[in-house]
Amino acid sequence: MKNRVEKLIEEVKLMLRDAISPLAKMHIIDALQRLGVDYHFEQEIGQELHQIYNKPVESDDLHTVSLQFRLLRQNRYNVSSGTYTQGLL
Repeated sequence: MKNRVEKLIEEVKLMLRDAISPLAKMHIIDALQRLGVDYHFEQEIGQELHQIYNKPVESDDLHTVSLQFRLLRQNRYNVSSGTYTQGLL
């Protein structure tokens, strides 16, 4: 059983690393956090969120903007709501 869990953890790490778009990565991070298994991927999630923080996803889609904002805020990144609302107005 332990080998199966370790194998699945490695597969998810590869999925997160190899996801094509930042939006896909944000969806994976969101799913991992909602499932409560994000503690297995703290380093990988931290790296991806740091990249998103440094180069935010440019979008006029409310879902993308709100997901990005929530993930960054929940993970203690200091982001202003004004940064994200400008593109939507």
